[in-house]
Amino acid sequence: MQGKRIEIIPRERLLALLDGGPALTVLRAPAGYGKSVLLDQWHARSRAGGIAACRIALTGDDTDPACFQERLAEALGLEGTASRRDLLAALRAPGEIRLLVDDADHLLAAPQTGAQILRFLAEVPGLRLAIASRGETGLPLAKFGAGGDLLRLGANMLRFDQQEQLRLIEHNAEAHLSGSQIEALNHSFRGWPSGYSLELQSLHGPHGSAAALPSLRGSWRVLTAYFREEGFDAMPADLQDFLEQVSVLERLETAMCDKLLGISGSDAMLDRAYALGAHVWPIDPEHTTYEMLPLYAEFLRTRLGPARSGELRRRACDLLEAQEDYRAAAGQALALGDHERAGAFLEHQIRIDFASRDEGPVLDLANAIDPAVRAHYPLILLTLGMRLIFSFHFEQARKYLDQARKVIEGGTPCETDRQTLEMLLLHREMLLALGLHDMTQAQAHGDRLLRNMDLIPPMQRVMILNSLTQAQLELYIFRGAERFYVQAKSLIPELDSWVSSIPLETFYARYLFMTGRTAAAVDLLESTLGHLIEETGPKPLLGSIAAIALAEMKLELGDLDEARRLLADYGENLEHFGFISLILAGRISQARLLIAGGEAEKGLAMLEHTPVSAGELFDRVNRALAVERIDWLLRLGRDQAAKHACHAIGMSLSRPPEPETCAGTGEEAYAAAWVRLARSHNRIDEALHVARKWQRYTEGVGAIKSNVRWNVLIAGLLTLAGDKTQSMRALRRAVSMGAPGQYRQSFLSEIDLLRDQLGTLLRGDLEEPEAEFLRSILPDAEQDARPPAAQDMPVKLVGAFTSRENAILRLVARGMTNREIGNALGMTEGTVKWYLHRIYDKLGIRRRSQIAMLVAQWNLGASQPQESLEAAE
Repeated sequence: MQGKRIEIIPRERLLALLDGGPALTVLRAPAGYGKSVLLDQWHARSRAGGIAACRIALTGDDTDPACFQERLAEALGLEGTASRRDLLAALRAPGEIRLLVDDADHLLAAPQTGAQILRFLAEVPGLRLAIASRGETGLPLAKFGAGGDLLRLGANMLRFDQQEQLRLIEHNAEAHLSGSQIEALNHSFRGWPSGYSLELQSLHGPHGSAAALPSLRGSWRVLTAYFREEGFDAMPADLQDFLEQVSVLERLETAMCDKLLGISGSDAMLDRAYALGAHVWPIDPEHTTYEMLPLYAEFLRTRLGPARSGELRRRACDLLEAQEDYRAAAGQALALGDHERAGAFLEHQIRIDFASRDEGPVLDLANAIDPAVRAHYPLILLTLGMRLIFSFHFEQARKYLDQARKVIEGGTPCETDRQTLEMLLLHREMLLALGLHDMTQAQAHGDRLLRNMDLIPPMQRVMILNSLTQAQLELYIFRGAERFYVQAKSLIPELDSWVSSIPLETFYARYLFMTGRTAAAVDLLESTLGHLIEETGPKPLLGSIAAIALAEMKLELGDLDEARRLLADYGENLEHFGFISLILAGRISQARLLIAGGEAEKGLAMLEHTPVSAGELFDRVNRALAVERIDWLLRLGRDQAAKHACHAIGMSLSRPPEPETCAGTGEEAYAAAWVRLARSHNRIDEALHVARKWQRYTEGVGAIKSNVRWNVLIAGLLTLAGDKTQSMRALRRAVSMGAPGQYRQSFLSEIDLLRDQLGTLLRGDLEEPEAEFLRSILPDAEQDARPPAAQDMPVKLVGAFTSRENAILRLVARGMTNREIGNALGMTEGTVKWYLHRIYDKLGIRRRSQIAMLVAQWNLGASQPQESLEAAE
């Protein structure tokens, strides 16, 4: 393997913990978790910020307190022999000082030196001490922990989180890795930093390629050498032998280790391994269960040999079956090559735990079982089918569901009764219909499930009711959403954890948001997310479901900063759960925020590519993103690009999209973009015809947020048609419905056309809540009204104008009124005004008088009026 220096990424997450931490921080983890790198980064960051810091890496020679004093004096820049008094004087310099001690394992043999280091904390105000070690240091830390003066950073904290993994790969891979490859790396390394480094170095070796990933195995010589040199060879022989034998277990429970080996005292052996810095660490406060790095376990198993390993696995399989841990037993059976026994174990595990679809190991085992064996186990097939639906592999999911149906209808003997299996199959069919956006079929499946609810376990019932709520929202069938929500809530106490209700609460909040109760929706999501964080810690994976819906609402309310924060914290994880409507909401919200922040190109780029990292790129995702992109291209005046985008999805002005029975959110978004397209072609009457039909439809189904948008669009169209009276009426209806829901973005999307009318309404007879709502909109609309200096205007902008806009530019420069321009070019006065607002947006101006100055500066004036008319044709 060729060596290559890996570009180290800054551990900002951990550096922030160190910066804000207490007086004493202890970093303890096995080799390769980046302890020394983190201390280096904190040292450099401290000194760059003007904070005094010194770093010492201990060796075996530093066990004597006098030797340590010499090392510390050298690090502090003191010359000659320094006494303890000299050290204290240097450490007591004004301001904070940070002392970083690496390789502190050596302190275990030097308790006096350790005590000397800790005394500095009591004697030096403002001292911050960070100590890093692989294993035990012998330092008495209990009193610091009890007093809240100790921060412990173990392997779980030091391992790479998802963002750090992606950043390291992006900076070093020099090749594109797919989402599935990155997920496989993460599964192997569990965030172990050195694992990623070794893997990335392998890409540059003679056999390395991105296509071959994941390739690093515990049996590789480079890895076996690493583990041996970094502590294993130095361990006592009895501890080596113990670790090799228990490496066949997935979880190192001390009682199970005793049974497996026929001994007592496994707890003491595991504690010894942990103390010596092996890749083993406790995962509970009582140290009864330990976790082992998978690659380290694989390294240990290669030392066992096939015969010894097989004997231990057979014994483990029998023990796990006896204690009814069927999932772990299935893993042992697979390792032994007994696929029939593995299939039986896994089928039994799924039967007793229908929620296991979210457990990665179950899915890995299901995929590993021989397909010919797997085809006889309906619950395994249904579990795999559901996961494939959630990862958007619809064609393969259909194959698994068909196989399951064949088994169920064939009456193959199974521990699960046929009625339950039929209900589970029907549930997966409903999920598949939802994924394919066949809402009519989804509703039909849901109705059948509702009639047989008593046959379905509570967890499945909650999932079904949640799916039905989602289907109703997509189809604007709101009458059942409240009923389904109440039914599902009544089942939550029967489940193991309330977190199972996160999707349910999220979709119910979206129902409230769509029907005008925005404040209640936001409160529900904020409390749900807050409760989840309290239980599971910051940025929980499951929190992305609620967070993306909340970001969508915050964006509509005008709280752009909070929407950005939510998307930054949770946006990357949403695809894990497979909720298409939320995935689209997250991607579209990100694009809108970028465009609102002046990054139109980045925002439009987000709408060009599907957010789904795996699976077929099915029509609904592409179509929804394309529709949003067309809408923005038209709003930004990029008519040619919009034309190409319309052609790609078959949008044509010859086919008006009128609402049909159970038309849903996707059809409505398409219709809104079509209306904007028709408006850009000056086909105002056709646009009004379609918009009015959709306004009546959304009003009839109770979709208040959508109805507000259609009234705003209609007001803009009527303004272009010159009918200000009717425009004011439509706008008044929109304000009356929109104010309670605080739907600001719906109005801001048409602000250039409707600013004057909104001002007129504000000066009229409005209720105070409505007036306050308008006052919150109008200042936002003026933020971009900053006229730039004419001499700074780039000439290249002229090429961005359409021929009709060029004609209007020239005629405005000649001092013609909107009515005169309309008469000259065959337009209504309102249409001329609309084109002018597009021109204003492109130029970044708000005053008509500036146009004449710019046209003169750019020498755009036509010599004859006829030239302007020809340019518009």
